[in-house]
Amino acid sequence: MREAREKRKTAAIQKLPKRFQATTLDSIRAQGIPKNKSVAQNWQYICQYTDHLAEHLKAGRGIILAGGFGTMKTTLAVAVLRKYIDGGGWGVMVTMASLIDKIYSMRNTDASEAAAYETEIREAKLLVIDDLGAEDNHFAWVLAKVDSIISSRYDNRLATIITTNYSPDDLSQTYGGRLIDRIKSNCFYLPFVGVSERKPLDLSMI
Repeated sequence: MREAREKRKTAAIQKLPKRFQATTLDSIRAQGIPKNKSVAQNWQYICQYTDHLAEHLKAGRGIILAGGFGTMKTTLAVAVLRKYIDGGGWGVMVTMASLIDKIYSMRNTDASEAAAYETEIREAKLLVIDDLGAEDNHFAWVLAKVDSIISSRYDNRLATIITTNYSPDDLSQTYGGRLIDRIKSNCFYLPFVGVSERKPLDLSMI
């Protein structure tokens, strides 16, 4: 039983992008919380959310992390997902640009594989959608697919964590007021303000 659980946990972690496979709440604490006021405040909200993770997931309550690039939105979103995975849950992370590209490629090559992939995304107990708005949303089918996935999860009370550079107005104008109204009714909204926390490479490393 324990061995099966560990294999499941390992498989879920390996599905994450390599950059984030070791990202946890503890690893963030060890590196130090940035002094940026909004990041520090949202860190506290993230910790409170994970303290009651089972309750939030049962109710289908997720989070929207919105703001400028490089403000730790994805890192914090993955840390929540890792908390769930480490506790024995099965969660999934998808980046919007690659999600749409993968669905488009699969549907032209293997319809059954595309269906299985979509089912996993629609039915995961916890889903992280990274970079909503980064996909090419000028095509009607892309907007319809985003609407379909998010609405399906909303209807089934499945928690979704979304990161985005879009403002609330941008989201409404792009995806429509109905969809965004659904999202905000079951997702806590955390705004991130400030400059990127990413540091340039030190030339001494060459």
